[in-house]
Amino acid sequence: MRWNQSRDVAQRFPALISWRTIGFFAAAGLLAASLTSCGPRPDVLTLVVEVPAASISKLPFVIAKEQGLYAKHGLDVDLRLPADESAAKKLWLRGVRKLTGTQAVDVRIDGHGPAIVLLSRGQLSPWHVSLASTDCSVRYYVIARHGIDRLEDLSGRRLGVGVDYSTAGFAALRLVQRMGWVRDKDITLVPSAGFAELKAGTVDATVGGDEAIESAEKAGYKVLLDTREWGEELTGNSVLVAPGWLDEGTHREAARRFLRSVVEAVALFHERPEIAIDAMERWQRTTDHTLVKKRYARSDYVPRKPYPCSRGVRATMNLYDSAAMRKHTPEDFYDDSLMRELDQSGFIDDVYSRLSASSKPTP
Repeated sequence: MRWNQSRDVAQRFPALISWRTIGFFAAAGLLAASLTSCGPRPDVLTLVVEVPAASISKLPFVIAKEQGLYAKHGLDVDLRLPADESAAKKLWLRGVRKLTGTQAVDVRIDGHGPAIVLLSRGQLSPWHVSLASTDCSVRYYVIARHGIDRLEDLSGRRLGVGVDYSTAGFAALRLVQRMGWVRDKDITLVPSAGFAELKAGTVDATVGGDEAIESAEKAGYKVLLDTREWGEELTGNSVLVAPGWLDEGTHREAARRFLRSVVEAVALFHERPEIAIDAMERWQRTTDHTLVKKRYARSDYVPRKPYPCSRGVRATMNLYDSAAMRKHTPEDFYDDSLMRELDQSGFIDDVYSRLSASSKPTP
């Protein structure tokens, strides 16, 4: 609108518009144009985050991307996906892309216990300090072949588990310990890919998660134990960074924004099941809605306030005790300062309050 036309409008409709109003909108237009011409917000921080597998407790980090929560909190997050490019293209449909460059990873979302054990064994992974966690529970199933009906019957048998330092390996070793057995004497832990070896008869029982229990239910195999009954903790999928990373440059502020995003995503995971289930179907590449709903129902272990698993760190250090492990303290492996800051500020409670104020959809 030219200025002489604006004057005519003002003269015709004095009650609706004034020169002050025109000036306001003109200034607003100039401001918008200047912001557009400046490009991205200068205060946006970037993070490269690696998510190497498709377990349910990793879903909040996907939800945060899909729901725009990273951007909301001033972050540009690149999620580095599983190595299979074709699978990645199928899985990530809403703005989450595979990073193809060589930029270093800032944050890794993965099992924390294995990183601690590998460090103690001299196989250093740079990411072993946890800032937050979405999985602190021992939650595996012990499934036996036909003819084995009790845990006691596993004495002298072969128990299949991926690797002993995995979270499933933690459950297997705790089983051995709780039963009073001696490893490789009373029971043998056999490297196993899971349920397939049980069916083939190369192991007598296996320790597995969601897929194993689902296969067992379909095939009529005996579930000897749900380790959730123990009520024990480990340190599972966590926000892992390298020692000292948090103190470099803008990393602490980037981590603070990242955890704000994750807290909101975890709240959505719990309070908006339809969002979690939709992401889960694509993330785990299944169209079986009933199956996914059952998996979601079993995912109540995801903590509503995703603090680092401090008790799980201690349990891991005790279970995998060694001279090398004893060189470390539990505090070497986690930093809960940012989560405490968010919690004490009321941010986490406010997120849940806002969500509960609206109606809760049915999945």
